[in-house]
Amino acid sequence: FFKNIAGKKVALSVKKETASLFGVGLQSLHISSSPEESVAIIWNEENKKSIRTFLEDEHQPKVVYDAKMLMHLFQKEGIALRGVVFDVMLAAYLLNSGSNVELDYLVLVEYSEEPPYFEAPYIFRLEGRYQEKLDEVSSTQKKGKTVRTVLEEIEMPLLPILFAMEERGVILNTKKFKTLSDELGKELASLEKDIYTFSGREFNINSPKQLSEILFKDLNI
Repeated sequence: FFKNIAGKKVALSVKKETASLFGVGLQSLHISSSPEESVAIIWNEENKKSIRTFLEDEHQPKVVYDAKMLMHLFQKEGIALRGVVFDVMLAAYLLNSGSNVELDYLVLVEYSEEPPYFEAPYIFRLEGRYQEKLDEVSSTQKKGKTVRTVLEEIEMPLLPILFAMEERGVILNTKKFKTLSDELGKELASLEKDIYTFSGREFNINSPKQLSEILFKDLNI
């Protein structure tokens, strides 16, 4: 099977085992090379070598939902997920930030399908749908500053970096942050003083009501 799909774009999903005292393991890996089919591969020691080779192949283009979550799951199995070319969840968020980006909701909105269903074929379909929407929205935006640019040049390249930060943690230079905090505090105090001088009295700058009173009543702006 893996030889037949080598080099082809595929969509991935996983089925997790029921949670237990030992955590959540993987039951199966689901792969779709088209919107109509899905192949389930049982996650066991016998198949793990072939699965590892497939998942770690950076030349095998993979479409997923929530790549970072999958990276963490596979990392627990000693596998590094590579070759992710599209994240449906990220695309959905960029196209409609603030909206529900749960997979079940996306499938319901786009295809009127409710669980249970095979996830991989729908991830494959959603990638095609969102590619069209990305092109449509980006065609109305300034070149180099489109939603597609954000996805391909910022969000996708950041995935492995954010994953590594979550896995290993980060080291902060607390002295440097303290210095920056002190500098910004002094600058903020100076700005507040200028604002009070301009307005003629002190007030709570963070209060919309008081700020409105200063701007529209005292200053007649």
